[in-house]
Amino acid sequence: MKQILKPFFSVFLFSTVFLSAGFAQRATKVPDDPKVVPPDFGKTKTTILVVNYGKKGVDKYLEKDFSKEYKGEYIIIEKEDLDSKAYKDVNKYRYIFKLVEDYVPGRFTAGGRVGPEINYYINFTDRTNFMVYKTLISTNFFSKVVKSYIERLNEKIAANEPK
Repeated sequence: MKQILKPFFSVFLFSTVFLSAGFAQRATKVPDDPKVVPPDFGKTKTTILVVNYGKKGVDKYLEKDFSKEYKGEYIIIEKEDLDSKAYKDVNKYRYIFKLVEDYVPGRFTAGGRVGPEINYYINFTDRTNFMVYKTLISTNFFSKVVKSYIERLNEKIAANEPK
């Protein structure tokens, strides 16, 4: 009996891991949508203000992702520095990139108890018109969402830069 169940168990385990990995990939892909990324981003040269999240583990990856992936100019600042005189020029520092936490408390479902979750999404604010662009996804894979958003920003820069 063990001989028969072993291959089925292996296939089941492999399928579960494979499908989970695919779901994680889909769940973190930022769409090319004008409600998510400003359509005119990259037409003028600007420096993004990237707001530190406030937790060392998250901030470390935020800085790493921007330094490695982003093709434009950015400055990583603390939340308190947003109102400082140094960043008042909204033409030079037009956009604010902010990772936002969404806490989902634990709950009971028909299948049992589901534990609490912390999901992340991105607010990208245009300071000239106070328009807030949000990712349409919320996930606990924050670094993948950040990288995917940066990828969209880079695409907009390439598409909109003056020729």
